[in-house]
Amino acid sequence: MFSIAPADFVKGEGQYEEYRGILGKLQDRAISRAQEIWKGYSFGGMTPGPRQFGIASFRARDIFGGGTSTFVKTYGSPGSWANIWSYTVPEDEVHAFAGFAISDPTLIFASIRWEIEDKKLPILDIEEAHSFTGGFRFMFKQDDGKEFVVPEEQAILLRGFQERGTDGRSQRITPLGFVLHKNKDNMIRETETDD
Repeated sequence: MFSIAPADFVKGEGQYEEYRGILGKLQDRAISRAQEIWKGYSFGGMTPGPRQFGIASFRARDIFGGGTSTFVKTYGSPGSWANIWSYTVPEDEVHAFAGFAISDPTLIFASIRWEIEDKKLPILDIEEAHSFTGGFRFMFKQDDGKEFVVPEEQAILLRGFQERGTDGRSQRITPLGFVLHKNKDNMIRETETDD
């Protein structure tokens, strides 16, 4: 199950009911999974101590590699499927996804396809998002215990069908969720950029 909502309606007045509690359940499941993987470690929040793992928001470098400072990517294959994200979760990290956000006023994708390791979701039509102004949020409404929690060294692939006439267009696609870090230095380390 999934839900697409205009960005303006995700929080506050007129909030979509589907969004209530998704991040809290995802965090609980991710912490439980991390404790299974990292025996002897406990959750330390944003300032973990010894033998604790920490939590942080996604950074572009978590998905695109060190030195990357933005989720904006330019696509050049209109009329075909393009990789939006394609990476393996680094060692000592757990990635937890509630969905993703596209904050651009113009959407260049008509459909998406999501894979986590060997788990494949059906192709999802996101055409309705073209009618939203100011971007949209796409959330996965999973049954309890089946949240998108991806442990270290598993592959993640998000692909989109790029509409014709969008060659060379950029799109900002930001993950909604968070990263658990066993190594707290990964949470606070700055990276160089090419800017």
